[in-house]
Amino acid sequence: MKIDKKPWEDVTDPSYFRKVIGNMVDLGFGRTSSAGALVRFGTTGIGHSPHYQFELPDKSVVCFNGLNHKEASIDGEEFANRNLSTEQFNYLQVETMLAGAI
Repeated sequence: MKIDKKPWEDVTDPSYFRKVIGNMVDLGFGRTSSAGALVRFGTTGIGHSPHYQFELPDKSVVCFNGLNHKEASIDGEEFANRNLSTEQFNYLQVETMLAGAI
């Protein structure tokens, strides 16, 4: 049985989640969007600034570096599935994470 490591739960800097939300909004999937993007967080770090990947309604993905919140350039189109959370989070759930970090 795989135990999902959850470094995003150790993030204490609220600006990290603000930037995740900002990127979600920039992609057109904010609070009022009828079709939502889902985000999966990286599981290989120690929780300061995990990389993350948005999974869009059209099944495309957009990956971001957790340190600078810029789109990540990687070989292939997405982060390795084994390095991402099994859980997917919507906009409101990321807002809840932000509230917990404040």
